[in-house]
Amino acid sequence: MPGGKLVSLTQLPSAEKAAQYSVTAKFNSKFPTSEDLYTIAQLIANGSLRSEIDSIFPLSEANQAHAKSEARHGRGRILLDVRSV
Repeated sequence: MPGGKLVSLTQLPSAEKAAQYSVTAKFNSKFPTSEDLYTIAQLIANGSLRSEIDSIFPLSEANQAHAKSEARHGRGRILLDVRSV
């Protein structure tokens, strides 16, 4: 689905990628407020905000998750499951 907004909190988003996917890209380095987090939670709950998950590792395998992230072999988010502790 073309269009939408990409807001990066960690690095400047690629203008080329934004154009490729027809999205507006913005870098926001400020720390989120509770209101920001509430808004994000609402967007996730209603399906407006989605994130692709590549894999989920138990916390005991954090080193493998980090290695996968560093190797840039993941497509999407690499998550740690802290419930496994």
